[in-house]
Amino acid sequence: LREIIMKRVSIRCLLVLGFLFSLLGIVGWDQTSPASLYVFPPSYHDRIGVYLTSHAINKPGVLQGVLAAVSEQKLNAVVINVKNMHGELTYESSVPLANTIGASSGRLEFHSLLTALREAGIYLIARQVLFYDPKLAAFLGISGSWVSPDDERAVAYNLEVAQEVARLGFDEIQFDYVRFPDGGELLPIYEQRYRAVNGFLQQARQELPGRIILSAE
Repeated sequence: LREIIMKRVSIRCLLVLGFLFSLLGIVGWDQTSPASLYVFPPSYHDRIGVYLTSHAINKPGVLQGVLAAVSEQKLNAVVINVKNMHGELTYESSVPLANTIGASSGRLEFHSLLTALREAGIYLIARQVLFYDPKLAAFLGISGSWVSPDDERAVAYNLEVAQEVARLGFDEIQFDYVRFPDGGELLPIYEQRYRAVNGFLQQARQELPGRIILSAE
């Protein structure tokens, strides 16, 4: 797990840099500017990419800019929200609970989008926010925006979403907010929280063996 998390931290830093400099092509900056002389650092996992929200993808020119950056070998991966911090699923979901709580937005149509990205040779990472979920919290009658990793209802829901996402055509699912909320007294129940988080990850590996790469942050 530590190796996976280190990988995710490295990827996140490179994703931010990749996004900033891929924007050079999108907005048409002067190629003689100092930024155009930037040399990307080597990546031991060979992935340099951008993080895209569902709203960003739908903005005119953004997808074309990403594809142009790929053709110029500035990046080779994208991270796309499939479940965000609002508790929304960014695509039209068939998960019953997602529709019950109004989480299925249908904003993105992944079949054509992922086909275009895959044909360009892009490594596809789905970002699924787990336990920071205002919609699920409200439905379960929980005060605040967090649901607990040891709540069987939250675990089952997120695993069902992950199974659906695995069928969409991504190469990897990045689980984000795989934790309890910050703050409060941790020591009395630290081991309990540790077991809950690791229990979720173990169950995810068991239910999605070999179907898709899993990572956690």
